[in-house]
Amino acid sequence: MLRIIFLCFTVSMVYSNPLKGTSPTELKRIFDELDLNKDTYIALDEILSPLSKINNILHSDYKPHELEYMVIQIDMDKDNKLSFNEFQIIFDDQMEPKRIFAELDINNDMFIDLPDAISSLSQINRYLNSNMNLQQLQYMFDQLDVNKDEKLDYNEYYK
Repeated sequence: MLRIIFLCFTVSMVYSNPLKGTSPTELKRIFDELDLNKDTYIALDEILSPLSKINNILHSDYKPHELEYMVIQIDMDKDNKLSFNEFQIIFDDQMEPKRIFAELDINNDMFIDLPDAISSLSQINRYLNSNMNLQQLQYMFDQLDVNKDEKLDYNEYYK
């Protein structure tokens, strides 16, 4: 059941991605604007330092840990910077569940633990237009926690 709630939450967030379906030309323009030193890459410090500018450009409200998690996930060559090809992945529908996972991972430890889920409960309820309470959340969390380590990794969250 919690899997269904998280999946519904993820689906609702996918449709709220303001740049979903943006043309490659427009994405390139946005990439160039975010590439502050014009070296054809976006480094993490370029993303984090002008966070309000990035949120304005992307029409979003990303937190630093969410952006950092996204960069880690899509930095295919692990050089701590994003090429344009890597940048485009952010707006790919397949990336959305990872972005949502990062958003729910409040303490940025690559897991969603119960305190993370509780902190996100109002957000989940708002997106799902529901009234799930803490007891229901606890039960659903326990059902999803397959290995019983009291935290959800990405596979438990999404698979």
